Amino acid sequence: MKNKKLHIIKKYFLLLFILCLQLLPVKAQWVNIPDANFVNYLTQNYPSCMNGNLMDTTCAYIFNEDSLIISNLGIQNLYGIEYFKNIDYLNCSYNSIQNLSQLTNTVISLNCSYNQILSLVLPDSLENLECTNNQFVSLPMLMIPNSLKILNCSNNQLTSLPSLPNSLKKLYCNYNNLSNLPILPPNLKLIQCDHNQLAGLPQLPNTLITLVCQTNQLSTLPSLPDSLISLWCFENQLTILPPLPFGLKILACRYNQLTSLPLMPDSLKTLDCTYNQINYLPNVPSVMDIFVIQHNNISCFSNLPQISNGNGTNSANANISNNPFTCVPNQTSYSLGLPLCMDNDTVNNPNNCTNTNITGSVFTDMNNDCVYNIADVKTENIPVRLFNSQNNLTATSYTINGVYSFATLQPDTYHVKIDVNALPILMSCGQLNTQIVTLDSSNQTITNINFPIICNEYDLNINSISHYGWVFPGQIHSLITDISSSDNWFNINCDSLNSGTITIQVNGPVTYISPTNNSLTPTVNGNTFTYNITDFNTLTPQSFGLQFLTDTTAQVNDQICVHVEINPTPIDADTTNNVYDFCYNVVNSYDPNMKEVYPVNVSPGYDDWFTYTIHFQNTGNAPAFNIRLRDTLDANLDINTFEIRGYSHPAIVSINGNNLTVRFNNIMLPDSTSDYEGSMGYFQYRIKPLPNLPLGTQIENTAYIYFDYNAPIITNTTQNNFQTVVSTFNGNDDTNHLKVFPNPANEMLTINLQNNNIENCIITNALGQTVYNSAKEINANHKIQLKIDNLSVGVYFVKVRSGSGSYTAKFIKSE
Repeated sequence: MKNKKLHIIKKYFLLLFILCLQLLPVKAQWVNIPDANFVNYLTQNYPSCMNGNLMDTTCAYIFNEDSLIISNLGIQNLYGIEYFKNIDYLNCSYNSIQNLSQLTNTVISLNCSYNQILSLVLPDSLENLECTNNQFVSLPMLMIPNSLKILNCSNNQLTSLPSLPNSLKKLYCNYNNLSNLPILPPNLKLIQCDHNQLAGLPQLPNTLITLVCQTNQLSTLPSLPDSLISLWCFENQLTILPPLPFGLKILACRYNQLTSLPLMPDSLKTLDCTYNQINYLPNVPSVMDIFVIQHNNISCFSNLPQISNGNGTNSANANISNNPFTCVPNQTSYSLGLPLCMDNDTVNNPNNCTNTNITGSVFTDMNNDCVYNIADVKTENIPVRLFNSQNNLTATSYTINGVYSFATLQPDTYHVKIDVNALPILMSCGQLNTQIVTLDSSNQTITNINFPIICNEYDLNINSISHYGWVFPGQIHSLITDISSSDNWFNINCDSLNSGTITIQVNGPVTYISPTNNSLTPTVNGNTFTYNITDFNTLTPQSFGLQFLTDTTAQVNDQICVHVEINPTPIDADTTNNVYDFCYNVVNSYDPNMKEVYPVNVSPGYDDWFTYTIHFQNTGNAPAFNIRLRDTLDANLDINTFEIRGYSHPAIVSINGNNLTVRFNNIMLPDSTSDYEGSMGYFQYRIKPLPNLPLGTQIENTAYIYFDYNAPIITNTTQNNFQTVVSTFNGNDDTNHLKVFPNPANEMLTINLQNNNIENCIITNALGQTVYNSAKEINANHKIQLKIDNLSVGVYFVKVRSGSGSYTAKFIKSE
């Protein structure tokens, strides 16, 4: 115990002695600096630390210096640099230094370019190294530190590179004699390896943003990561390019041996593929900065882009010369006066290239100048209809990002029309809702047929109900209800703030599991899901998602029926679209690319909606760049009533005659193996049949789904049967559904809830006002009869409640 105390006392005395030594004045320590040019620099910048060619290594100015720029001074020997104990930046470029092995471990950034370095020892702290123009055959260093983020060794005579650290973010090794590259670090963002002798590239990291590999001997490129923005691969021996990332902005591939290009993403702003052997451009973004494709074998374009800076006459920005095309699909400032491509024109359009004839924009005029410009708000989902000179509906185009277009039209006088009576909008700027255009041989393309609009009324709408996944016993599927305001659906500003509730009832052989990802959480009461909404404008298509487990006892064709109601405060403009019913079936097999319709069987003379849903899923092993749906609408459907109800991804929708085309351009739909939920999508529309279709009529529809250039997947054929039905069932299950009859009704109405007693019955009109409440008159019967001759003519909604839930149906009060 005594020895231990003595040891502690000695330890404290030793520490005190060291402290006292540190407080004494430090004696100068002088070293000889052999390089006269380095001595001259030190004398000029640190005079108090120098005595002739001697340097005081204890001098505070030397010890505390944090950066040193000694470039272009003729220095050959940097002995003495090791006494700069705290520098983090050293620039000694443009000298004649041969040895650089005495750096301190504080250096973070080193520029030793334009020297004659034979020996180089890098500090462990180094993050940025520039060693260009040193005539290196190999890098004269034992190893690259693990901290290095930027390596610039360009303009040397390197034949190989050492192993690169995982920390590296940027690699510049251009203008060398490299025949290959080492394994690339996983966090690399930039590679500049042009002007070498590379015959191939290793696997590219998933973080890569810029790849500059021109002027090599590359015949192929590896798979390009999704992160890539710029690709410079000209002056190689490439015969094909891999699929282009969806975010790519620059593609420079001139002077290769390419015969085709992959699908180009909408993000692309620069395309330079001059001097190749390309036959056709599959798709081109509508607006680009540079579009240079001269000296190829291109005979057809899908479209020609507008040049964003307006300088399409400058060949550096746009040049399509020296190609064997004879016509162009749309006029631009650089199209050299060539005629527009017209269908069946064997002279100017022997290859049957596509073209657009009429195009324009629908917009909200934000600066009140009545001219469409970049500051204006672009609409979505506005149907623009085209009528020919006989006033027949020829085509319909729905705006996306404000733009609509009509193509492959015959010469005629057309009326371009927006039906404001069917939409919550009005025309502004004194503009009529119809414009007349004439197509003829001298006027084949007409642009800027624009429509300025304003919001007329705030309306809420249940757009669609759809399901994802396998509706099979024991399996989980998702149910998505898309509810939006006129603001959201059409992208117009109605300046309204509505709150309220949304209720969703789900009846059928399913059990609720949870909300889907990124959706709201409801209040659950049995099979009823209630949402309290403070602002309907904040809703998204994913707001109302529910996951259900299909009962193991469910049978094939058992129905799962959904009833949705919106109860806004204040009441919106149109309450008739605040109730929605939809049913779908349990299945015993599952094809993810399918079509379904609701309802299926209807009475003769049925004149209400058929709702069609086309489901698609990418079951391949790579992303789908573009998807196209083609659907020929049955001749017994009234094309004038067609309405989009919902879609999973932004869609370009057009109808030409009875041919429906839906394009998901640049959808980049992932494959089901890598992202099962993300690999699915849908498009939903509704349409009414022609009036007075007789008993026995059948309406059939089949969809074709095109994934990129693959052969189409043909869906099942839906079938609607006009047959005798016993009820006006409006969205409840077969064992407890609600009937109201006759419908239309004049004097008496019968309300029947099969297999359940009615506890409460409320009837509301189209404005949501209660016109009947029979809670005290029912006495728990399953059927009631009401005298309705005092009601006004119009649409009414019957809502009944029983012990098993709530049910709703509608009827029409006739004269």
